[in-house]
Amino acid sequence: MFVRIEQRDVLGPTPLISDVLDIVEDARRCNSRVEYEDGLICSVHFPLLRLALNGRIGPANELLEVLITTHAKATRRYSPFASQRSRMVDLCLVLCPSNLSVDPTATVAKKAIDVLRGMLPGSSINHSDAPQLLDLPIAVSIEVKRSGGDEQKQTLQVGIWQAAQWNMWSQLLEEIHCSSRHNALSNTTNDGGDGTPDSRSTAERAVAESDRLLCTLLYLPAIFIRDHSWYLAATSRQGDKTILWREYAFDTTKSVVGTYKIICGLQNLHQYIRDIFWSWYLQVILEIGSVDL
Repeated sequence: MFVRIEQRDVLGPTPLISDVLDIVEDARRCNSRVEYEDGLICSVHFPLLRLALNGRIGPANELLEVLITTHAKATRRYSPFASQRSRMVDLCLVLCPSNLSVDPTATVAKKAIDVLRGMLPGSSINHSDAPQLLDLPIAVSIEVKRSGGDEQKQTLQVGIWQAAQWNMWSQLLEEIHCSSRHNALSNTTNDGGDGTPDSRSTAERAVAESDRLLCTLLYLPAIFIRDHSWYLAATSRQGDKTILWREYAFDTTKSVVGTYKIICGLQNLHQYIRDIFWSWYLQVILEIGSVDL
């Protein structure tokens, strides 16, 4: 995965060869020591994500941050009915508007997130009530498996986790629409026979509007990491169903060239989050339009 040289700087900084060599060497050492997944996450995956997305300066002035979320569980009220266990992922890329203190859009977004949290279960803007995820919207979910691990289990785990995220958004949008609809109809005579708005009609319209809005997001990204190999995955919404799309290989941390390809892929993903996902989230979830800025 490469881009033309004239387009490269638009994606983000190109890491120094010395930094990439360190990543490749750390990956080799972890592999030779047969490190557990948490060792790989701390020694290789987290540093590589930070290097690709934030460079050497770190996330201080960046919208996107990397969090280790190994113990963050999906809230049961949002998990698919067939799931008997709360699912977790190892890392998340989250939106941190407070990092952009001079950006008026980010300031309005931070206030909107705080208001929504006061209405949501567990005071969380996400489908998990883990402390580090309460006020930072999840943009990308990442699951790690050692080589020879159960790839089907990894796929199922991310699928259930992101289905809970879509369900959380769906419930939120339905509640917002029902509330708006109730306020609009409260002074009319279109009622269900007892002086109140027709609740069935309102609920059906809320579901339809929620489905319509969720379908306007192209995809919700995920990343699978299997030992040295990195893959882009994604889910999308069709009605009340979450569709997990076939994965696409970034490359491997076994080599310097492969690691640079992963970095380029991550920076392309960063561009999608910044230009498309964040705009969608502002408009659909936070209900922020140009008139609010």
